[in-house]
Amino acid sequence: DFPNMRSELWFGTVGRAAEGRLDVTRLPGDVQVELKRQAMAASYKFDNQGRRVVSDKDDMKKKLKRSPDSMDAMNLAYCEAGSGDWSAEIL
Repeated sequence: DFPNMRSELWFGTVGRAAEGRLDVTRLPGDVQVELKRQAMAASYKFDNQGRRVVSDKDDMKKKLKRSPDSMDAMNLAYCEAGSGDWSAEIL
């Protein structure tokens, strides 16, 4: 479904949020705001095989004027082991 681990992690987090399986309400308000800003900076397109590809980190850095490290960390924190071909690379 995804051409790379970055895309799989981002869409995995989006899916969990849509299912109500992601809760950031205990985080400080400024952290919540920054996570939302980073999440909203992401865009995606479809590759030639119809797979969803999240914008690369360099594009996001240009848009945000900083690295989306907080959102990347959240994506890794919510990653479910064994969820796809890429899981072995991050375990």
